[in-house]
Amino acid sequence: MRQHLCALALAALSASPALAQVEEELDASVGAIASGLIGDSDAEGVFEVYPAEHDVVVRHIRSGLICRMPETSANRLIIFPEAARGEDVACETSDGRETIRIFATRFSFATTLRAQIDGAAAVIQRQHPDAQPFTAATAIADSGQPASRTAQFIIAANGARSYTRVSVALVDGWVIKLRYTAPAANDAAAREAAQLSGRYWAGLLDDLQR
Repeated sequence: MRQHLCALALAALSASPALAQVEEELDASVGAIASGLIGDSDAEGVFEVYPAEHDVVVRHIRSGLICRMPETSANRLIIFPEAARGEDVACETSDGRETIRIFATRFSFATTLRAQIDGAAAVIQRQHPDAQPFTAATAIADSGQPASRTAQFIIAANGARSYTRVSVALVDGWVIKLRYTAPAANDAAAREAAQLSGRYWAGLLDDLQR
């Protein structure tokens, strides 16, 4: 038995350099994809590659917003031309089922959390006149995070009953906003989507504190 355990230990040690090489190649791969995404979006100087092991991750330089996007999803960066370059941006990822879009915006006038969530909710209701308010607990309860507000709805998206939410926070003069939409055939599925998107929002706010 001792010989067998020693053999396993030696095998693990001999395999570790190969494992490290694989991890380095993976890091380089997602980093190259992130760099390409920035280039394709004409976002040089606005976004930068953020070190990551698995997901494609970029950082909005001015606000510190970190966008984490699965390599296998459809991803894009958006720079809205109406504002000064880099002061109104978004990143979006979609796997064909759920869609996540995150915004970072610096307004030229004073604003409040209430004004931002009311305005964002009104946009959803204009886009989806059939939107029905939905109430569900979301996974965010960290006292160290900035204050935020969330509005949730059930809508029809691409012919399917769907859950959608908007969450807003004010961080160092920036309005950070999440839009999340996913199919929800029933209220149980909507509550699950609320929890999932709540964890995503909490993680996003955690990233901003780094």
